Amino acid sequence: MEKDYGEEEHKPKDVIKQIRMGYFSFCSNLDLPAKEIYLDYKERWDIEQCFDYLKNSIATSASHAHTDDYFRGWAFLNHISLLYYYGLLNALRGTKLTNKYSAEDVLKLTKNIYCVNSGDNNGFKVSAIQKKTGSVLDTLGVDLLRKI
Repeated sequence: MEKDYGEEEHKPKDVIKQIRMGYFSFCSNLDLPAKEIYLDYKERWDIEQCFDYLKNSIATSASHAHTDDYFRGWAFLNHISLLYYYGLLNALRGTKLTNKYSAEDVLKLTKNIYCVNSGDNNGFKVSAIQKKTGSVLDTLGVDLLRKI
């Protein structure tokens, strides 16, 4: 008889299959190919996404802290989080994946990856991941199996 502890079953989501549809229209006086103009715009849009990430993805309730030390710690962790987000954006640009994925896409792909202890005294292992997620992480140079 299996006991139910009220735990939710976590299944990886395939966000790559979600279809993004729409059109962009640009008017420019630059003598550049359309793709290059779009990628320049996308870089500027990445800055807006970073601010959006700060506003919506990080717990803002801590900003109402009762002590200065607590607030400084909260601000420091937000700063570190933003540095990692910018690092992800730079890695996407460096590997030429920006035309396929945004930083938000990569975060959605990786949010179901966990470090688990199998209980067999072999230490921690990485949970199962989808092939597409593994491919993106390999291209970005992320090694999930490194020693923890």
